[in-house]
Amino acid sequence: MVFLEGIFGNEFDASPLMTAVTYALIVEATGIIFLSLPFQIKFRRTLAELIVTSPVLSTLRIVFLTTCGFLSFMLADNILRLQRLNARVPTNVVTAENLHASRNRLQRDLFILASTLFCAVVLYQVELLLLRMGRYRKQRNALADQVRSLGAEPVKVLGLEGAKGGKVIPKKRQ
Repeated sequence: MVFLEGIFGNEFDASPLMTAVTYALIVEATGIIFLSLPFQIKFRRTLAELIVTSPVLSTLRIVFLTTCGFLSFMLADNILRLQRLNARVPTNVVTAENLHASRNRLQRDLFILASTLFCAVVLYQVELLLLRMGRYRKQRNALADQVRSLGAEPVKVLGLEGAKGGKVIPKKRQ
């Protein structure tokens, strides 16, 4: 039990792993911002496809899912600690101050862990959205090529630069 308290901390100390969790939160938030920017970043879609299709990087996805499971375990542990701490009654001013400080640290850790797990879910969904958009773009381009091969030209919709859709208008014969 002493070993686990050394890793996860006790109710009086912040856990030593929270620094690593905070860095993971920063990396995930940066990934969300990078992947969801509305600007055209040419290698963004390529990077998302590479992460999904590469066998070497599939190990990275397994590590990511394992880390999310570990963070869920830490979150549950933190909630149980907070409940135990709230059940304690201070006997004097010193213990009341210690309980208040411990409660603040545990609440901070709780919010960091919850935010990290939330960012992990959002990052996963943004990655899936990028992959779906790429697949739909390929299907749209294939259909546009098929329409052109039949002798028609897809109509450009005003306000959607670069997007092709709408009615098919046959080419005028001369």
